Amino acid sequence: MGKVKKIMNYLMYSCQEATELIERRAVVPLSLEQRIKLRAHISMCSACQSYERQSLLMEKIIQRLINSPESKEKPIKMKDTTKAKILEKLKNPK
Repeated sequence: MGKVKKIMNYLMYSCQEATELIERRAVVPLSLEQRIKLRAHISMCSACQSYERQSLLMEKIIQRLINSPESKEKPIKMKDTTKAKILEKLKNPK
């Protein structure tokens, strides 16, 4: 049984890894291997399917808020250093 578990761990992401990749792919492109393993996980995990749908919905809502006329009058600003830190963590999470 130990070999099967090792193989599954290699082929599949955990839910934590899957949710991290769901969020990361909105900012940086995933590798082919990451995309395949993420798709495999999501196809078998109803919790991560729900998380993916909710994440996409939140992204759409945020984009609408950012692109709304009100936000153009008073834009949301973030320091360049903060942006750089976020991008670096998304590219290199560990």
